Amino acid sequence: MCLSSPRCHRPAAPTSAGKTVTITGTNFKLVTSVKFGTAAATFTVNSATKITVKTPAHAKGTVDIRVTTKYGTSKITSHDKRGRGIAR
Repeated sequence: MCLSSPRCHRPAAPTSAGKTVTITGTNFKLVTSVKFGTAAATFTVNSATKITVKTPAHAKGTVDIRVTTKYGTSKITSHDKRGRGIAR
């Protein structure tokens, strides 16, 4: 069993809150939260490599998407950045 922190890949950029996006990566078991910047998102874990997320309202601009599991939080990398004006 792999007991490491999750790793995210860049999802498509939604243009408004409430859109469904897919996050791909690794180690998505026991996910406890998904955040766009500091805004918590509603999510469904589809598999150990795929999560579907409803985008939350957040400040305009680029944000980091962070996935937290029982084993840690995804690192901030250039692969987890998303932007394009999702406004509150």
